[in-house]
Amino acid sequence: MSAVKYTPGPWRVNDRWNLTEVLGDLAGRHDCLIANAGGVTLGGVDISDLRSEQRANARLISAAPDLLNAVEIVLDAANDRLAGGLGHELPPSVRHALEAAVAKAKEGAS
Repeated sequence: MSAVKYTPGPWRVNDRWNLTEVLGDLAGRHDCLIANAGGVTLGGVDISDLRSEQRANARLISAAPDLLNAVEIVLDAANDRLAGGLGHELPPSVRHALEAAVAKAKEGAS
């Protein structure tokens, strides 16, 4: 696996006031802002649905390092099993989806 070029996990959601943030630790400093998943208030407008979506976005963002790690573990295990003659190749569509997700996370590929 290549060197980490992002704030290592775990990341966590912090929901306070009107802000939904994703926080991590950078070089031992707590509460490094990873993403602001919302915090706009609209005067007199019910934004409860928007806040719910912001929280869901924050949870997904905070899971990103764990998801990337899990995908890399699956690919490594599949490669090891195949190289050792212990298993079959992943279906091409599955391998492509996993590799594309890793590339998007690490290289910004879409």
